[in-house]
This record gives sequence, C-alpha cells and structure tokens, in this order.
Amino acid sequence: MHKAKPRYPCETCGKLFRYRGEAKKHESVHRTGERFECDLCQKSFKHKPLLRAHFRFLHGGDCKYKCEECGKVCISKTSLSVHQSRAHMDVTQECPDCHKVYKDKVWFKKHRRTHQPDYAPRTWSCQLCSSTLSSEQSFRTHMKSHSKDQQLICDTCGKRITSLESFKNHLRIHSGEKPFKCSHCDKTFSAKKFLVVHERVHTKEKPYCCDLCPKRFSQRSTLGIHLRLHTGERPYPCTICDKSFVSKTSLNSHFRTHKRLNTE
Repeated sequence: MHKAKPRYPCETCGKLFRYRGEAKKHESVHRTGERFECDLCQKSFKHKPLLRAHFRFLHGGDCKYKCEECGKVCISKTSLSVHQSRAHMDVTQECPDCHKVYKDKVWFKKHRRTHQPDYAPRTWSCQLCSSTLSSEQSFRTHMKSHSKDQQLICDTCGKRITSLESFKNHLRIHSGEKPFKCSHCDKTFSAKKFLVVHERVHTKEKPYCCDLCPKRFSQRSTLGIHLRLHTGERPYPCTICDKSFVSKTSLNSHFRTHKRLNTE
C-alpha cells in the first residue's frame, strides 16, 4: 500500500500534509500560539518540554534526530526522512560505487553501508512463523498480517497473545511457576520484567526522569502518570460526578467514596 502524497497545504504557512484533517489540525498552531508541534500527529504545545514528554510517552521516541541541512529536530528517523524529502528536495547525493542518486541523506547513508566489505544486513524474525524480514517497518506490517486465528491462544482462559515471550509469561500465571528470583530477597516472579522492576526497590534505581521537574521514578508508567500533573491531562472521568483523575488507581479510590456515601 502506497502512502498518500502530501498535497493539502496549511493556509497560513504553506506546510503540506497528506490529509486535509492533518492540515486543519496543524492550523491551530497559528491560532493558539502553541509553537511546538508534533511531527507525527500535529498536536501542539506552548512549551518544548511538554512536546518532548508527548513524544516519549505517546510515540515512544525522543527528540534526537537532527536535519543536517537546516537543524530541525525530529522525533524519529521516519519523520526526519519526511522532513528532508519535503524541505530539501533539491539536495541530492550520488553513490560513487553504483551511481544511485538519493534525495534523502538518511537513505543515502544507509545505502552507502551496503557497499562496506563487512556489511551484514540486519533482519527481524517473526516469532509466530518462520518469516524473516529485512526492515523494522516490514516486520511491523508482517506482524499485523497475523489474524486472530494465527495468534497464540491460552488453553486455560482463552486469551490471545501475539508474542511468544509474552505467551510464556502468561502461562506461568496459571501454572504458578516463578523462575525469576530476586538476588536481594526471597521473592520470585513469573516474568523477568517484573523482577527488574522489583529489584529497583533494593537498588533505589530510578531511571525515568521528568523533563519538567527534578523528580525521578523507578517505573515508566509512574512517570507517565506524574507527567499528567504538568500537562493537566485527566483521562479517567468519574461516571457518577464530574470529577476526573490522572490514573485508574485514583479513579477507583474515588469510586469507593461514592460507595461509602451510599451505604451511610
């Protein structure tokens, strides 16, 4: 499937978008004065740290890909590639070995590596079948091709899981097997990821830091909840009153106050 070519311009700055909805969403940047815009979803922010937090937790990336032509910073190689192809169409690079011409420096550099004597292309292997893919994008597309009938199904509860590793972890919930033991205490866990999080209780390690204040956290999910205190986002509304909360835990705690009031 070919991606739509960008053909809908912003009426204010002329920036092109693939879809009319994207262009309309972008235009709010000029109306609200929110200068920092996400390259992937066009959501805009008044402060750059909020944009960085949005990148990291919604799109799973960080602002670290810089255009060598103009200095623009993008959140991913893909968005950088799109920017370079749109903004620097007249910049071309020719391979001295095979004379292929590239308009995108990122793809040109990737191509140049194929001529290195020790070049070994990276591959992605599907855990659900025997397929091997040559790029991360094709791997992601392939994984989506697995229908529900091809997913791994738990015989005990019927849950469908696409990852073999996640499926193994899930089976241990039913079997009670906990092969991952803490080196600091006697606790054991069914999955290594749970052990890693637990051991931070002993090591006091807090690898997740807030971009907006000095606070640090041992879990990524806890940092995500904390960031909502800065952004004002409260995605968990109460169905009984008009209050909303930053986490499901806070919402459940609030629900209990309604139950107590009803029983009194």
